[in-house]
Amino acid sequence: MVGKIVEIITFAWNKGCAMRILGHNNLYHFYPCISLILGDGPAQKEICGVYGGSFTRRNCTYCVCKVTEDQIYREGIIGKRNCDYIIQKFEEVNNFVFDNEEKSPFIKRSCLKELKNWCIYPWVNSFHNAPFGVGGDIYNATPPDLMHTILAGLMKGETIWILNIIRMIGIYDKKYTSNMSTLDERITKFIAIHPSSENYIPWEFFRNGISQFVDDSRSKRNKTTGTFSGFRSKAFISIIFQIYFCLNNDDSILPNTAIYKFFIKKDRAITIRNLLKIVKGCLLSTLDVYCDLKQLSFTETDIENLQSKIYVMVDYMNSLWQIKQALSNSDRLCHMADNIHKGTHY
Repeated sequence: MVGKIVEIITFAWNKGCAMRILGHNNLYHFYPCISLILGDGPAQKEICGVYGGSFTRRNCTYCVCKVTEDQIYREGIIGKRNCDYIIQKFEEVNNFVFDNEEKSPFIKRSCLKELKNWCIYPWVNSFHNAPFGVGGDIYNATPPDLMHTILAGLMKGETIWILNIIRMIGIYDKKYTSNMSTLDERITKFIAIHPSSENYIPWEFFRNGISQFVDDSRSKRNKTTGTFSGFRSKAFISIIFQIYFCLNNDDSILPNTAIYKFFIKKDRAITIRNLLKIVKGCLLSTLDVYCDLKQLSFTETDIENLQSKIYVMVDYMNSLWQIKQALSNSDRLCHMADNIHKGTHY
């Protein structure tokens, strides 16, 4: 069914459609095409035929960055996916037509190995040859969207990480045994900063605190999924605002020192630099990017400033994730790296 629809769009793109516009006497030619593939990360990967999963190195649909190694996309330094080259490899693998039949198996294995290296499944789907406009293809038509990447992605992830960091600091350091209950107390008493803010912040208040959303088991704490099921995506904006202002700088929830050292085992100590600064910087940078993305129009200067803010946010998010992993004593990679990386393509 999808293939048939793509065929119709492709035919119209190649031949054009003669149409009249209401109020105009002339006949105009239109060339319809697919502009965007909207959806969350896994859905876009499925459409593009890109490997998903936490351990996949190059699992970005847009570029060939090694996401699991924290590579950040830079225009002109790390390349985009080359759709024409990938389609050529598909044809070599699937059609199996070569001049020298003796070398065919070797060439096929070589093509399969190359596609695997670029984390591409070795088969063509209907969208690979679909029209995406001038200079467009299936890979660069997968932009990040505000809901999946920022709201239900980064904001949800950093909320869970911060709550788990606070909880684990309370477990390992007797000085902060009551830090989670202190946060809960402040959250329950939180009120909107200003009545007019309700026009652009979907305030949600947690009169029973938020410690209930922290997973108790170690296996769950090492993951980024949480118990926020049923939450509206925009609720995380309110949560982040409240956590930011409830942390304060009074050293009662998280240590406000340049160097913080404590033991998680008798023979293993962890040293964290500027923990509170990193946590609050992560929260603030995410809100800063979100507010900029809500603008109705952008100038070239606005775009440049937004790109700089995104890089700052990515740095903070990576630092926060590394702290959380150190406290969890976990080497597990994280699918949230996709969202951190995908944000650089805004």
